[in-house]
Amino acid sequence: MIKFFARGRCAQAMADNSVTTGSVGISVQFFFSQEWDALQKIAVFRAGDTAVDVALTGDAATVPADVLTTAGLPLMIGVYGAAADGTIVIPTVWAKAATIKAGTAPSGVDPAEPTPSWVAQVQQIAAEALETAEAVQAAAERGDFDGADGVSPAVTVTTITGGHRVTITDAEHPGGQSFDVMDGTGGGGSGDAEIFWAEYGTTTSAEIAAAYQAGKMCFCKVDTGTVLQLFYPATATYHVFTGAYDSTIYIAICNNGSWSKVTRQLAKASDIPTAAADVGAIPAPASASAGQFLVYDGTEWVATTLATWQAGSY
Repeated sequence: MIKFFARGRCAQAMADNSVTTGSVGISVQFFFSQEWDALQKIAVFRAGDTAVDVALTGDAATVPADVLTTAGLPLMIGVYGAAADGTIVIPTVWAKAATIKAGTAPSGVDPAEPTPSWVAQVQQIAAEALETAEAVQAAAERGDFDGADGVSPAVTVTTITGGHRVTITDAEHPGGQSFDVMDGTGGGGSGDAEIFWAEYGTTTSAEIAAAYQAGKMCFCKVDTGTVLQLFYPATATYHVFTGAYDSTIYIAICNNGSWSKVTRQLAKASDIPTAAADVGAIPAPASASAGQFLVYDGTEWVATTLATWQAGSY
């Protein structure tokens, strides 16, 4: 199972098991924020130069076998939302789900059929929907839906907490028979119950701890729009959210309800020295007081505190 989370244009994917070449039927569960509600969602699976579009008809899809042919490549997933006229409205960033590993391949097994284009998939979905609608219409004209004494059922839909109640009333059941259809939250289907979104600067440590203990996946969206995942639930009052985008590491910390954040730029190839540093030229470490630790800034050792380091001003 792979889980893919889309909040606006931000995306994150994670696999709970290995992804191997030759696999068929690896399922992907998608979770979307409300911006996606009215859009046709098309998932794109990519490995190396091979990319396959899959039109989503619900909140789940299967990884196409076409992209699981070469070991060592990262399996990337993205989604774009299209309006009714086909115009792309929201494209997400690419999210790495896993690195494809070599799978055992028995001899004499034919490769899986290639996945049709998303246009062909949508056309097939539309054709099946039309066929179903025509069958229902024909059944209604034959009177298949008539109740006792030729009375057709009356159907009413009312809103209830967390969903809708459908009530069917006919001659045999004048009091009506009801069943409930529960909605998801946040436009992501019922699976959103597995996700907890911490609001930077507002959510308390107790709320984060309760969500984590309940087995939910915990995320935080900082004011820059960056989505971070809970990385280090050290205690019930100290939680660290991290993420890396465009060569930048983002860290958000909730310490007993007090929030702070810091960014760190990853090194570029040009930052790596071509020659080894003269170890003998590195100054001896300075001393540090209680509550401090040492950081080497490239020229000397500096004693700093956690708060000063988080602020990036050491």
